[in-house]
Amino acid sequence: MEPLNVIYLKMLQKWARSLSGALYFPPGHDDIACYGLGYNGHWSLQTNTAAFGALAVLAGDPDLNESETGMSRDQLRDYALRLLRFTLGTHCSVETEKTTNGCSWGLSWISALCIERMMHGIEAMDEYLKPGDRLALRKVLLAESGWQLKNNTVVAGIDAKTGRNKPESNIWNGCLLFRTAMMYPDAPDRDLYLEKANLLVLNGISIPADADDMQLIAGKTLREWHVGANFTENYGLNHHGYLNFGYMVICLSNIAMLHFSCRSRGVDAPEALYHHVPELWRLIKLCTFDDGRLWRIGGDTRVRYCYCQDYMIPVFLLMKDRYGENTADLEEGWLKQVDKEQGGNPDGSFLGNRLCELKEASRVYYYRLEGDRAATLSMGAYWRRKYINSSVATKPASYSSPSVGGWQDIFHGALMEKGPRRAASWVWMAAQRPSGMCLPAAVSNLAEWRWNMAGEITGTGVFNHAVVNEHKDVKFSGGFRTAGRLDWRSDSQVAEGQADEVTAKEDLAVFALPDDATMVVFQRARTVSRIMLKKIKGLFYNVPNDIFNGFTRSYAFNGKIIPVEGMSRQQETVDIDGRDISIDNHVHISGIYGIDMLSLYRPGRRQIEIFSTSVPSVGRSGGELYCDEICHPCITVQKDYPANTILFDQAFAVCIGKDTIEAEPLMTDNEELKAIRIKGADGKTYMLAVNFSSRIVAGNKLPGHEGKELSPLETVLVTLP
Repeated sequence: MEPLNVIYLKMLQKWARSLSGALYFPPGHDDIACYGLGYNGHWSLQTNTAAFGALAVLAGDPDLNESETGMSRDQLRDYALRLLRFTLGTHCSVETEKTTNGCSWGLSWISALCIERMMHGIEAMDEYLKPGDRLALRKVLLAESGWQLKNNTVVAGIDAKTGRNKPESNIWNGCLLFRTAMMYPDAPDRDLYLEKANLLVLNGISIPADADDMQLIAGKTLREWHVGANFTENYGLNHHGYLNFGYMVICLSNIAMLHFSCRSRGVDAPEALYHHVPELWRLIKLCTFDDGRLWRIGGDTRVRYCYCQDYMIPVFLLMKDRYGENTADLEEGWLKQVDKEQGGNPDGSFLGNRLCELKEASRVYYYRLEGDRAATLSMGAYWRRKYINSSVATKPASYSSPSVGGWQDIFHGALMEKGPRRAASWVWMAAQRPSGMCLPAAVSNLAEWRWNMAGEITGTGVFNHAVVNEHKDVKFSGGFRTAGRLDWRSDSQVAEGQADEVTAKEDLAVFALPDDATMVVFQRARTVSRIMLKKIKGLFYNVPNDIFNGFTRSYAFNGKIIPVEGMSRQQETVDIDGRDISIDNHVHISGIYGIDMLSLYRPGRRQIEIFSTSVPSVGRSGGELYCDEICHPCITVQKDYPANTILFDQAFAVCIGKDTIEAEPLMTDNEELKAIRIKGADGKTYMLAVNFSSRIVAGNKLPGHEGKELSPLETVLVTLP
């Protein structure tokens, strides 16, 4: 196999072919250019600095193949310098140029990030920087650092609703201060930079226990440095208002950038930089598939498998270089997926085909994602060549984080169990909440999280979403059980004066059996008042069928095996004659009660979109991933429903690696008490029950639970003789 740095390089060379339509050369300016639109917003600036870093690394790589890029090394270097001079010249501390919308940029909570993500490019281009470039860079870094001292009040908070959850920005702003102090030891405020940098970084990956921690860091106890916790005690992160594994990655990626800059200068990184890094990485590693794809159990509101996923690359390299974790297989696995998608784009772009609709809707968004991928691949190419694949000393493989295990986070209502065979999760405070997954631990391309296994109920408003009201969770060895209630809402109606609506109320219970194979879900939904609904989809198991699985899935039911091509342009609902279906011989879904015939819904377009309940542009950005949907019921025509209509009342099982499920409903004394008997993949028989009523009920007829009562939303799991 080729060295990984060469694989990174080859992808960047292909990407360079797409530059002709992406670079802009302002008229009358001979030495500047921008990648993308060149506006002053931080996304446009990050796009430009990301592309600069990628071109700088390309131009300086000794293994560059000019015939693959369609450009000479000198031309690549010229473009890189033009992008750098655009970035520096348009900063408000320099202002020799203007952005393409006539503004300058800088001195904000996020402008440091634009700089941090290009610094590996500065290091790669160091010998080609002119005195004017170095002076402009110094002005920018000193100005940004001065702003941090005077204007950036350090805050932290677990709950994003407080506006104080600032883990990633605390880290990147602290890293910029450390960087400025390292690069310019003659700076008058250097000691103040270091003091503020420690304060910011130690309140990045911060947890409640830090408030009482007496360990000494940079001359003070951690307790003295502590402003607040951004993470829960179990390292759950509520960034953007949901359990956000993506921004856990972003936190570590910025630490990686400064780590490798310190390596480039031969200095030790500040002790504070690595605060809680191993602990957070252990959780991220547990939620990473063996092929490097992040298992986002809390979901995502943005484009799938971009941005945060891309920034796994610097994290992989940090854990290898600093801690000796063997992450090469994770890197290699992710690079194969990047290569697969890039191979479907004739122009060499990374995302041109899958995100063609997004490109039409927003060039800013599209080029931002292209730039992030280029930047992270260039970090991989540069750091592996310079440090990890070279004779420069690095940590030997001595550190290993578990890839199987369980986790719970009470704040987010998050439960997860990952074994050798099954990856099972349920998160009440997910992005498109609630969200569950039960899929093979070795098949990452089956992962999709939007309301997965919870259902989808859509009214006539612009924004349709669920609000979780309450839940009760129990984690046990090898699995979990949970139950809760939620309101489906349809907001921002078209008619003037029409109020937002509660379209339905739903009760849910979820059991991950301790057999490393099976998950059972109980669903019940009903209308509250007369309501017009556009979609009702119960069960709702999402099956991605796009570039990452080769645009084909195999579904088996009633003795038939049907290959289904992804990205069908025809919307259709395929009725399955029966209540059992298997997916690619990996996942088996079986109705237990309330389901007589499953449906396979095919949307005819990429329907996985950017999600928000507040941004009016959502819905105009196009789809970014195609999914088949296994549902019961599957109603996709608008219809009027009276109050108290039962939309679905059912239970189903999902099993990994087993093509039959033996389960049956159990009779109870109360229609609100739901119970089943099921045989697990471990050969054991289990009784599962949940009380969906609002009062205590007797479980007299429940095997193994006779004579006991169940409180509202209480769940029971009993192993039967």
